Amino acid sequence: MLAAHAAGARQAIRHRGPDASGEYRDADLWFGHQRLSIIDLSELALQPMISSSGRYVICYNGEVYNYRELARELSLRDLRSHSDTEVVLRAFEALGVDSFRRLNGMFAFAIYDKQSQRLWLVRDRLGIKPLYYRLDEETLAFASEIKAIGALTDRAPVCDLSSLHEFLYYGNTLGGRTLYRGIQQLQPGH
Repeated sequence: MLAAHAAGARQAIRHRGPDASGEYRDADLWFGHQRLSIIDLSELALQPMISSSGRYVICYNGEVYNYRELARELSLRDLRSHSDTEVVLRAFEALGVDSFRRLNGMFAFAIYDKQSQRLWLVRDRLGIKPLYYRLDEETLAFASEIKAIGALTDRAPVCDLSSLHEFLYYGNTLGGRTLYRGIQQLQPGH
């Protein structure tokens, strides 16, 4: 069923990145990406990006301002691209989750370890870049916009009335809640 919805999910966020699109699939995982080319306009910076070792895959939104400094600190001389995405991926290869605290910027991304079949969802400290997710018995779906998550299933998102009350009272939902039942927002710095 996921394959049937993949194109719709990417189409739902096409406006966020009209320059290129890409996807990565394996037996249990699908990453779709719409790219707005800013730092590296070449095809070498397309996403989802697979590490040179073939072990890790990243799907990334944002900008890491200190990526050049981080590349120098880690002696990354054999980079294929000039993109911050590749540096984030290579920093993760070198340092694991400790690399996240070294990133200075606005970002939300997912890194998948094909060997251990683990997935990390990461959001910048201030929460500038959005990252929403739905976790149920069968699936974890995530995206930069809720409508892309809605496009991944046959079930339309349903309004959460208690969240609506918060939104009307505070002008926003609190914590990781969204206006939709079962769809959460990854908290800043998580």
